[in-house]
Amino acid sequence: MILPRIGLSRRRRLPTLCLLGGTFYPHEYIKFLPKTFGWKLVGEENDVYTLRHKNQIIKLRGGYSYLTLGEWAIWEKNYLPDFSLRGRTVLDVGAGCGETVHFYLSHGAASVIAVESDHSSLNLLYENAESNRWSVKVVPSCFRLGFMNFAFDFMKMDCEGCERELLKLASDRLPFCVIEVHDEETRRQLEKKFGLRLAWKLTDTVSILKK
Repeated sequence: MILPRIGLSRRRRLPTLCLLGGTFYPHEYIKFLPKTFGWKLVGEENDVYTLRHKNQIIKLRGGYSYLTLGEWAIWEKNYLPDFSLRGRTVLDVGAGCGETVHFYLSHGAASVIAVESDHSSLNLLYENAESNRWSVKVVPSCFRLGFMNFAFDFMKMDCEGCERELLKLASDRLPFCVIEVHDEETRRQLEKKFGLRLAWKLTDTVSILKK
């Protein structure tokens, strides 16, 4: 469990709880609290949080930290394929600081190909990969359709719009995957072209599709 700091909201000057770069009112934190079980904060510096989870030490940027804890249960329901990842390779498009690399390796994947273009996230991704001795190949790039030629068994894509590139693929070329989609029109086109199913509705415009 990770304990918060007490502060005041900027606008209403009400008591708030600050945790891993996120700010919560007390009733919001009570709902969030169970999601911190199994995680331990072991360091904090310049909006980078060092967390321990499943015998791994992972450094995450502030926003990534509380989002990882908040969405881990959603990932377990929707980010895994319908087959075992044991001995398999995952193509992780939008790998961030390595939070989903850690997720897939902890769920049995043998290796991960991690695609990330943000330099701040890349620095932590490299550091996390080295310190935890992850079996990961880091691709410091925006997503390209040529990455579909990599040898992998399952793809996770969350890269704020690059999912539209997949519409350029032939209808039989999309691999087993989970895709976070960031607008409704792209969601409808992906569903129609590839027969994807809606796995989860995060917000009015952000959805998780799965094959």
